[in-house]
Amino acid sequence: MDLSWNKISGNIQPFIGAFQCLSSLNLSINSFEGIIPQSFGDLIALESIDLSYNNLFGSIPKSLEKLKYLSYLNLSFNKLSGEIPSGGPFANFTAKSFLHNEALCGSPYSQVPPCNHGTKKSNMKKIMLTCVVAATVLVAAIGFLYMLRKCQQSKVRIPDSVKLLSTVEQRLISY
Repeated sequence: MDLSWNKISGNIQPFIGAFQCLSSLNLSINSFEGIIPQSFGDLIALESIDLSYNNLFGSIPKSLEKLKYLSYLNLSFNKLSGEIPSGGPFANFTAKSFLHNEALCGSPYSQVPPCNHGTKKSNMKKIMLTCVVAATVLVAAIGFLYMLRKCQQSKVRIPDSVKLLSTVEQRLISY
């Protein structure tokens, strides 16, 4: 099915996934927008798909990894983001399949930036650890100051006038 160069706009409809015997799908150079439907993973006979030069965004569905006959893929010149799937036919696709999708990441073979797995989780762990350490130090410091103050309050202080009185009134008495 070749519907390229037709100025078609709107979303790609998920019902296309019902055409399981479809071997080639070319929707390039239109004005499609939205996401690539997950149902494309049901196109089990698909050998070629071209969705280039549209306004597609979002991630590449992992369901496309199931397409074992897929030998040609062109998703270039869209606004796709996220990690490029690595399983199934994606192991054979080069950077030509993903040109000018600035927010894609994946394996070095695809010539896109590597994905930063767990960066947000890692930063969150660092922040949590810092907060726990800071809270522990604060509690220890407050406890130390409390104990120090309690110790100082428990000492009996003898007023200076009593000390002077005891030295003055001491008289030596001889036998």
